[in-house]
Amino acid sequence: MMGWLQGTYAGDRNRRTSREGALWRGRFRPTLVETGTHLRRCLFYLDMNMVRAGVVAHPRDWRFGGYQEPCGARQRYRIIDQDHLLKCLAMQDQAAFRQWHEATLEELCGWANWPREPHWGYAFAVGGRHWVEQLTNATPSAQEHIRTLEPGAAGACDASCALHPPQSLRRRLWQAIAGGGGPQSRLLSTTDLVLKP
Repeated sequence: MMGWLQGTYAGDRNRRTSREGALWRGRFRPTLVETGTHLRRCLFYLDMNMVRAGVVAHPRDWRFGGYQEPCGARQRYRIIDQDHLLKCLAMQDQAAFRQWHEATLEELCGWANWPREPHWGYAFAVGGRHWVEQLTNATPSAQEHIRTLEPGAAGACDASCALHPPQSLRRRLWQAIAGGGGPQSRLLSTTDLVLKP
């Protein structure tokens, strides 16, 4: 889906701006994100991209961003399964989610410095140490590529971690997770931020 989306958008932009060639640098890299706290952090990190870049003061001002859909502003051509998103965030209903989402964004927009967190775009997986280690069970050599994200929490079992395996190991991990049928495939199905079928 991301390949189609990138290709369609790039072609349209090239036609409108009379340019040629690739618009996107590199391949789209999916990142597995553990549900709950880590998914919340990822959601806000993505919402705040254009604010951090100084393009807009609030995510609602960037009409091309992800803010429009979870907040309910976009009703047509939705791609996120809202019910599944609420389940993954442990939220009870849409109204509570929207109120929490908007209040948190207002607070974040008031921060002077919103740091860049490259692990959201480059890591294979982001989550608690135990969850990330479970993902690597089928490929033990991947465990050496787990990095603790929070300084001083390297030994903590619930510390936020990112898995950064080399490309050759990424393929084996995807195969083990997607086709295994064991605990890894269950983890994948519960962490997949669902796109509508």
